[in-house]
Amino acid sequence: LKTIEFAKERTAAFGPTLYDNEKICQWILSTSTTKKFISSSENPLKTEEQIVKYIREIGANYNYVTVRALEKFFDFIWTKIFEGVRVRNFEHIERVAKDGQIIWMPSHRSHFDYLLLSYVLFKKGFVVPHIAAGINLNFWPIGSILRRGGAFFIRRSFSGNKIYAHTFSEYVNFLLQNSFPVEFFQEGGRR
Repeated sequence: LKTIEFAKERTAAFGPTLYDNEKICQWILSTSTTKKFISSSENPLKTEEQIVKYIREIGANYNYVTVRALEKFFDFIWTKIFEGVRVRNFEHIERVAKDGQIIWMPSHRSHFDYLLLSYVLFKKGFVVPHIAAGINLNFWPIGSILRRGGAFFIRRSFSGNKIYAHTFSEYVNFLLQNSFPVEFFQEGGRR
């Protein structure tokens, strides 16, 4: 029982084991739903290639060094633009995080929302969540910085693109099954 408690606390503080694009491609391609999806397509080889391409388009490339650099950058920003950051009533979140995985659903009035939430969580010793970001933010150099900070990119619409919809669903499934905290914005309007 103590081992399980320690594992939960470790995951809450350090997050699950990190992955690279190759690992996530292997994981998604090996799921029974993806195997079935590929085999039922008109051109299985092309479908598999398209899935791998979409994983690279969508996937975060979480990097702890980038997160630490962003922490220093935002230490400066939050104290220069504002009078600092005050956090209240965080004890409840700490208790919940030890018992399970958290899916964050903040409001999205500005880009400060997700940046501030990630900053506060990191300062409090939690893992920065993987954040669903609009594909419009995937431009140089911001896209690669956000991707290394945990952003995964989502198109405005999936309608009519079954391969993309399947790949995105399996990517999010990978994050959830591997205990990565996830953040998305309900009012984002993606479909």
